[in-house]
Amino acid sequence: MDGEIVYLFVYSTGARFTEDQLKDLLKNPEDFSKYEYTKPAPEEIATFNIPSIFNLKEYALTVKDKKYTFKVQASAYTLGSFAIRLRCALSDADENVLKMMSFDKEVKDFVARHAEEACATVVKNLKKIKDIKLNSDSETYRFYYLQGDHQTVLKKYEKLVAGLMVDESDYGLLDESYVSEVLSKRISYNNTDVFLAGWESSFLIDKEAAYEHELIIAEIANLQLLETRIYHDVAARKLTETEDVVNGMAGSKLMWLKAGISTANIGLGEFYDDTQNMISRVNDTVVSFGEWYLSKLYSLFESVFRLSAWKGRIEKDLEAIEKRRDFFSEVMRWRTETMMEVILIVLTVFDLILLGRI
Repeated sequence: MDGEIVYLFVYSTGARFTEDQLKDLLKNPEDFSKYEYTKPAPEEIATFNIPSIFNLKEYALTVKDKKYTFKVQASAYTLGSFAIRLRCALSDADENVLKMMSFDKEVKDFVARHAEEACATVVKNLKKIKDIKLNSDSETYRFYYLQGDHQTVLKKYEKLVAGLMVDESDYGLLDESYVSEVLSKRISYNNTDVFLAGWESSFLIDKEAAYEHELIIAEIANLQLLETRIYHDVAARKLTETEDVVNGMAGSKLMWLKAGISTANIGLGEFYDDTQNMISRVNDTVVSFGEWYLSKLYSLFESVFRLSAWKGRIEKDLEAIEKRRDFFSEVMRWRTETMMEVILIVLTVFDLILLGRI
């Protein structure tokens, strides 16, 4: 059985780029137009915004006397995220090969090492455009394509497929009801294909080897998950960092905390605006899904990754940040009014002294 496994590594820089900046980021850009979209799409509606994709190096790894070639690609998005892809075409994708390519330590170390090298190359070139800092968090994912009749393949390998989708090497021990639940996250365009989305991996089983658009949808969903996770964690840190300022507002210290309150308020404001921009950029990534199948496919990932829940957490984070900003602003207003009253009293007393009435 022929197929391909794509190892995805998704990173965030926290920056924003234009399409013009990214189109010349690296050498050997991929001609995506050669991947014809085989499903009908509404006229004059773009399928979605294609990232800038570049072909890097190829590497070979011999495992159990079999040589496998890995093609490395970089995929850069305007919202500041990018993905490293290591793609390995398979001509013998049976159960043993799929298990080995997914769980073997030598393979995993090989893939991780070359992904790290490619990541460093992308970061080096992005820094020529803008001062960026790679976030320490990242996402990893696997995308599988198997060529064949999906009903036959799933009947034969359903526990293997389910195990790969949840990254369970002992997939033979999985409960039948659990396997059915994992495999229920699916969509088919017609009776010849099926796409299954999982937390750790996704599968496309089809007689036709045309899946570049599905791969990009999987990539976009992963970078959205990464961005929302990062911003949720940063929001929690921002609120914790300003706790010291809030706790210092007791007693006489309050009159001398103006600089701290102002700095904290400005920092929260900048993060609030940055987060709002991030949400807009993330939404813009999928706003041009003008076709039924791709929209449904994205919705499938949205459900599996719980993207709506993550976005909801960020909205609550922003509400908490906005309340704290309002509190800081009110304290600063009160402090200013109090200081003005004190100054007025001092000036009044000084005038009375000058007039000899005190």
